This record gives sequence, structure tokens and C-alpha cells, in this order.
Amino acid sequence: MVPTFKVVDYIAKRYKGSRYLPFSVLSYILFLADWEYAITHDRTISDACWFLSPEGPSVKGLFDTLVKSEIPVHKISHFGQPKYFVVARPWLFLSGSDLPRDQREIIDRILGYTQRSEVTEIIKRVVTSYPLLTSTIGQDLDLITLSAEFKRNKDMLEPRRKKQLVPS
Repeated sequence: MVPTFKVVDYIAKRYKGSRYLPFSVLSYILFLADWEYAITHDRTISDACWFLSPEGPSVKGLFDTLVKSEIPVHKISHFGQPKYFVVARPWLFLSGSDLPRDQREIIDRILGYTQRSEVTEIIKRVVTSYPLLTSTIGQDLDLITLSAEFKRNKDMLEPRRKKQLVPS
């Protein structure tokens, strides 16, 4: 597993949606990448400790981790609650990365999806993922265990396919 801040750094350097990457969107991208990697490789990309908050999947101590690793984080407060953003820095991206190719491919696929989709579609994809459907708020999300459970139950979860009628 790669330290979370390195994965976030990679995402921030590849993110092209806007100058600021909201923490909520960052969490969704990181979650979807970790979840997809857990399903396909039986481990996560990042070393993030996931839990289910009322806002969705969250990483314990993400803000402090990013601040300590010197990834630019901004707090913007217009009305009411402050919102946190990571500064997207696509101009810093070089072809090299600490992440293995298979991990970069999954993150890039998730980034492509999120940058083509409306926020509601991204939220829907996260909210309808197996870990969120089978967990309760406040619960830790062990994506490796949940991916094994998901793979065991996958056939039951997929809609039944209609049998094709063959003319006699």
C-alpha cells in the first residue's frame, strides 16, 4: 500500500476539473480507486483508514496527513461551515510517479469518470457501492474484507439476466 498523501498528490496532479479539488470529491475519487483495486487485487492502493461518516466514506485524519506532507490545502468559508480543498496542480505532473502502473491506471480511469460526470452521478456511484450499502454510519470500512464478501455474493447482487428465447 502507498501512503495516502502520495495517492492524493497523484490525484491532485492529474485532476483537471477545476483549480480546487473539494475534499468531498477527493474522498470519492480515493474511495472508488481503493474499492476497485480491492476488488481486483485483494488490497487497496492507499493506506487510508476508511470509515462511513454521514457525508459518505471518509479517511481518518486526512486533513492532518495532507498538511504534514505539505500538499496545498485551502480552507474557504463563504457562509456557515468552512469547506476544505486540495489545490489541483496538473502543471506539476510528470510522467514518473511513485505509484505502480496498475494503480495509476485505476486512478486515471476513476478520474476520467469523475471529470466526465455530474457530481450527482459520482455520489450515486459511491452511495450504491457495496461497502456503503452494507455498512452503518460510524463504522470502519475494511475494503479488503468487504471486497472478498462482495465477490462471494456478486452473483446474488447482479440482476438476473433474461433468458434468450431461441426460435424452435
